[in-house]
Amino acid sequence: MRNLKRVLSLALASVMLLGMMVIGAGAADKTAADLTDMDQVTNIEAVSLMVDLGVIEGKPDGSFAPAEGVDRATMAKLIT
Repeated sequence: MRNLKRVLSLALASVMLLGMMVIGAGAADKTAADLTDMDQVTNIEAVSLMVDLGVIEGKPDGSFAPAEGVDRATMAKLIT
């Protein structure tokens, strides 16, 4: 019984560790260089960091649109 608990706890820890690795590897598939209107952004370093972390993705057409408002989904990602 004692060995079973050890094996189960080791298996659970391994699965949790692998789960974190998968999320981290697939997080950033878009870079700041992919955005078409980065010349209009005033704080390029902050936007580049947020895009590289996968928090901001930009618009579907490939632009960042810094003059437009932020929608509810993007604000929820920024707050979280």
